[in-house]
Amino acid sequence: MAKENKILAIDIGGENLKMAEFRYAENGGIVLAAFAFRKMVALEGESNGEMFRRYFNTVLAEGNFTATNVRISLSAQNSFQRLSKLPSILGNQAAVDKLIEYEASQTVPYSIDEIEWGYQLLYHEWNEMVPEEQEDGSVVEVEVKRAENEALFIAMKSEDVVTYTEIIEESGRQVLSVDVAPVALFNAAMAAQIKEDECVLLVSIGGSSTSLMIADNRRVFMRNIPTAGDAVTAQIAREFSISNDQAEEFKRRYGFVALGGAYEEPESELAAKISKLTRNVMTRLHGEISRSVSVWRAQHGGSAPSRVLLAGGGSTMLYTTEFFNEKLRIPAEYLNTYPLIGIGSQVDKSLLQSTAPMSQELIGLAIRHLGHCPLDISLLPKSIKRQIELNSRKPYLYASAVTLIISLLIWLFGLFLMLDFEKRRVDEVNKDLARAELETKRIQQLNGELNNYRTQYDEAVQIIKDRGKWAKMVSEIQSKMPANMWLVAIEYESDRKLRSTGSESESSGEEFVNTGNNDPNKRQTLDMISNNQDINRVRLVGYVRNDESGRGAAIYTFIDRLSNKNDADNSFFDVENVRRRDSIDANDYNLSYFEIILMLKEPLRK
Repeated sequence: MAKENKILAIDIGGENLKMAEFRYAENGGIVLAAFAFRKMVALEGESNGEMFRRYFNTVLAEGNFTATNVRISLSAQNSFQRLSKLPSILGNQAAVDKLIEYEASQTVPYSIDEIEWGYQLLYHEWNEMVPEEQEDGSVVEVEVKRAENEALFIAMKSEDVVTYTEIIEESGRQVLSVDVAPVALFNAAMAAQIKEDECVLLVSIGGSSTSLMIADNRRVFMRNIPTAGDAVTAQIAREFSISNDQAEEFKRRYGFVALGGAYEEPESELAAKISKLTRNVMTRLHGEISRSVSVWRAQHGGSAPSRVLLAGGGSTMLYTTEFFNEKLRIPAEYLNTYPLIGIGSQVDKSLLQSTAPMSQELIGLAIRHLGHCPLDISLLPKSIKRQIELNSRKPYLYASAVTLIISLLIWLFGLFLMLDFEKRRVDEVNKDLARAELETKRIQQLNGELNNYRTQYDEAVQIIKDRGKWAKMVSEIQSKMPANMWLVAIEYESDRKLRSTGSESESSGEEFVNTGNNDPNKRQTLDMISNNQDINRVRLVGYVRNDESGRGAAIYTFIDRLSNKNDADNSFFDVENVRRRDSIDANDYNLSYFEIILMLKEPLRK
């Protein structure tokens, strides 16, 4: 059963265009649904491609063809065919391809890149009688089975193929195959009238060439002969010195093949003369056919044909079958492949009947669309092959794309789940982190409070430790004072006082307050009272009574005692920084006033 339910078959001859749309029934039958025939005449300066485009578009518009898949057959006039024997290398397909390509390069007078070509492998078996010596010395004939591999090669110039395929594809249709006309006709004949065990000569007489095919037990021989119906027309035109159009008209009206031997000539001298001219051309054609059969039998070991099947427009002249019966001495009949198909009600049956002998290639194309056929050689252009190959891969590409998309969706879904899981984890961690930060702040706050309490505790402990220092310091001062010295004030000072006065030995310029004694020398600075600063020195203010040792001698003795480094009791003062100022009391020359500043080794808090 065909993959599609309809196909458009196009047979492009040298002068005729035939188009047929076949539909495929569910039971496997083939129905001719539409048919069109046009004789193509080129306009002045018009190429074959332009002429075909004009007629093709006209037939499409008038014929109501709806099929989108197209199979084409082209005239074999410009094709090359060759049947070659192959060595036993069928197991190596690459070697077979190279060998056929070499045969193509030797057969075709063009570069291999300039042609479209194809081939089919044919397997040939036969029995041969060979002499064999027996044990008693006698020789007998024995039958031996032989086998041989052959390749039928067909080629055509690429531009002769692409010219038509491009025009057809421009109409929005897809070309599935390109056959040469003899291949399509051979497939139709094999399906209709040729048995596998017989050798049949198939002759299709066209306008510019004749296609000869021999079907011999699944073997095929093919040859294109450049003698056909146009040769008869040319012969008539030369004989009567008329144009080819007039000669063609004479041939159609009066033409037939004259019979050999004694027979009564027609009443019309024109018909009699044309019949003899036709027989002369047919005789030349017979000679080419006979030579082809001889080559087939001699070089390829083929069988002798048992009958002739005629086709093509040139075979419709009267007495053509009788001529080949006479010359080839085998039965000759017309090929009829129309029993293979049904004919739709919309088909013009009179047109089909008048063109039936030259339209049977279309049936071969229809049979090819069903599947396997005896000859499967297509000259499809490389560009279309690549497109078909790409189209055949599209389902896999689409499946791969869908699989990729599904894989990406699964991956994205998994990624989404993973991101959602990680987000939940991050949210949980952030919550734990927030709680930890709150705990950290609370701990830091508590730690700050603890440090504050510790500082207060340390200060309290230090105050307790320093509580007895003043008494001890005063006791130390008293223990080192001479008997004739007494103090009237002990004041504490800080570095700020020195910085504010700008002098270490002078106290003028400071503001003093009374400490409870009216003696102006007993004072403290306002800065020292108002600011809670460390005490780092002590100022001693007092008097000394002068004795016979001299004025102020007791002061120096007191200073020397405080400056004694070897004195273990000197634990409070930095004796290297003792400052003093003494003066003589103006009212009593037996007394001396002094001020001494002692630096403390360790500052004290007030």
